Amino acid sequence: MAPVQQILFVDGWASAVRVRRAVGWFARARGVWPDRRWPASQALLLPGCRSIHTCGLARPLDVVFTDEEGRVLVVHRAVPPWRVRSEPAACATWEFAAGVSARLGIVRGGRLNVRRMRGATLVEFMLAAMLVVFPMVFVTLELARLIVTSHALQHAVNDTAREAGFGAPSGVGLRQSLAYGLLPLFLPSDPAAALAPRPAGPAELEIEPGVAALAVAYRETFRPDLLDVRLETPEGGIADPGFGAIDWPEGGGAWRLRVRYCRELIFPLARQLISGVARWRNGSPFEQACLARERVPIEAWAMVLRPRWEPRSLPGDLPTPQPPGPLPIPLPTPDLPPYPVPPAPINPPITPEITPEVSL
Repeated sequence: MAPVQQILFVDGWASAVRVRRAVGWFARARGVWPDRRWPASQALLLPGCRSIHTCGLARPLDVVFTDEEGRVLVVHRAVPPWRVRSEPAACATWEFAAGVSARLGIVRGGRLNVRRMRGATLVEFMLAAMLVVFPMVFVTLELARLIVTSHALQHAVNDTAREAGFGAPSGVGLRQSLAYGLLPLFLPSDPAAALAPRPAGPAELEIEPGVAALAVAYRETFRPDLLDVRLETPEGGIADPGFGAIDWPEGGGAWRLRVRYCRELIFPLARQLISGVARWRNGSPFEQACLARERVPIEAWAMVLRPRWEPRSLPGDLPTPQPPGPLPIPLPTPDLPPYPVPPAPINPPITPEITPEVSL
């Protein structure tokens, strides 16, 4: 007995009774059995049936026989169990719960037929989609955005902690580094649209997508109500760097950089659902204020390791250049006599004599 999406029409008027058609020999033989309570909003149609029985039933039934055009031939109301009813001229048999035929106004000479309610199925689907399917889809997409934001925030915090370990950044420097780390969250989702040529316009109105995204990242990270930065000291204390300079100890050490960021929810239905569920748990005032704006707080942390710098020379290192010192002061030199001229040689050099050649 397979259920079908059909509804009963009595004399051309739609009723609230759904019709189930008995298909096959077994379904026709058992009828409404073993349903102990046949619902009043349901009817059973047995096509090509002229005789029925109520053996094994616990409650009475209303039985209606109709011809091939759906005209009512006989109406048997409240047939008790273990009875048999038949009509030789019938082409179909209808079975209702006791009292339903009278309530629907089914009498001899009336007309019964069924129609497929396509619009009703569409309306039911739309209601189910609005109440179940659409919220689940939006919640899934919103959770995916939050997971991406969590990964981006963790990478940004790692880069900021590394920069804080090798430099001396202030509170402004920490937030600037976080803004650059969160920049991928605010870039255009379509790279082709971001790189497409834009129409010519005034020079002061042309803003690059990357510059606009960086401006949004700065706006998000420099608001204390959207981004909370904390430094946990080794002694267990919590320091708020704020926007000023940070007093880093000269001896080095390890600190925990903890950042909480309020991510905006954009999908309808999921925005109210996620923020409403998250409010049930007891959170800090920052988290409660974040949820009140229909945002979700996301937390990430990293260790800031600041070593103590001690100059050491290792084999193979180049010598450290020393800063130039003061120029040396020239010392006074005594007046020395001029260098003596060597005397002339005693024996002058011998020049060879040239004898004129005499020809005989």
